[in-house]
Amino acid sequence: TETYTDIIMDLNLNQAFVSGVMTSFQNRTMVGPSNLVGMRFRSEFFGCLCQVPSEELTNQRVNLSDLFPASELMPLYDSKTDSEKTDYLHDLINSKYQEYHDRQDKMVLAIAGQIRSLKGKVKVGNLAKANHICNRQLERRFRKQTGLTMKQFASTVRFTNAKNVIS
Repeated sequence: TETYTDIIMDLNLNQAFVSGVMTSFQNRTMVGPSNLVGMRFRSEFFGCLCQVPSEELTNQRVNLSDLFPASELMPLYDSKTDSEKTDYLHDLINSKYQEYHDRQDKMVLAIAGQIRSLKGKVKVGNLAKANHICNRQLERRFRKQTGLTMKQFASTVRFTNAKNVIS
């Protein structure tokens, strides 16, 4: 596992969904032939793409139409070729990122970067002190932005780094 949120589109069925950060195993089966395209985001960056807090997406699979207005998705579904669909999806995500870029919590992004750079080997209480914020407030802000607590985030980063060392 890693702390990613994915947008996945089945080009054959014209269906798209968001798969939030998964902290537990879930078995999903595709029905019939599929032609999937995916976009992967670090969880701390996905929160700026839509109005839904990342914490509400944790361990969830949500239709893209539940996160974005239908008027913005219709050109995606009306596109005739796979190339047109992927180009439109790319442009839509890029425009959303630009639109909501200022909504990102810069402190949380910096702390997530610190946790990643330290490979998850960090005491979360020390992060609050180092950033001159109370632990509870930082925890709230972190969970809203990433969908995970700092402890879950650090554990996942530690696990991923250990897995990469072994393989």
